[in-house]
Order: sequence, then structure tokens, then C-alpha cells
Amino acid sequence: MVTQGFADADNKGKLLQDKMVGIAKESGLRILGPNTLGVVNSFNNFTTSFMPLKREKSPVAVICQSGLFFVGAKNLIGKVGKGIDIGNAWDIGFNECLKISWRRP
Repeated sequence: MVTQGFADADNKGKLLQDKMVGIAKESGLRILGPNTLGVVNSFNNFTTSFMPLKREKSPVAVICQSGLFFVGAKNLIGKVGKGIDIGNAWDIGFNECLKISWRRP
């Protein structure tokens, strides 16, 4: 969910966030974010982000709570083969992302 202004904004946002999380749980849906720049998997030439990113196959994966890997990871750590920005992590957190990232392409 590439958006912002829910629980981190005000009480109205918190109520809306709680309602959305409840609907998702009832429906069996999962939510990444909000406040996320999404995911990238260079091995499958896939991204959910609107940010430009040169996808390069690399054994390095990054899980972060900011869009770091989209805007600066290459300068800090080199190529990134997979990346997940969990944002505010309403539903999907670090541990689940680690399990997903660990899988080989």
C-alpha cells in the first residue's frame, strides 16, 4: 500500500487503518505497508514500485522500513537482487519478508 497518513497521521487515520486491517484479515488478504515503496525481484524482472530502479541480479537482499534500497542502496551496499520495504508494517513484518527473501530465484 503505497500511501501515507494513517495511524502515523492522526486518530482518524488510525481508525481507518484499523478498519482496513480488519477487512483484510476477514478476507484473507495481506497488506504490505502503508508508506512503502514496494518490492523488487531482479531475478524475475519484477517491481511494484513507482521509483526507477535498475534491476540487477545479485545475491544481496535488503529488507528495510524505508525506501532506502530504491534510492540509495547501490551507493551504500552495491547491487540488490531482491528488496522489500515494509513501510509501517501493519500486517506483513520483517520475519515474513525474511522467509520470502530467503527463497532462491
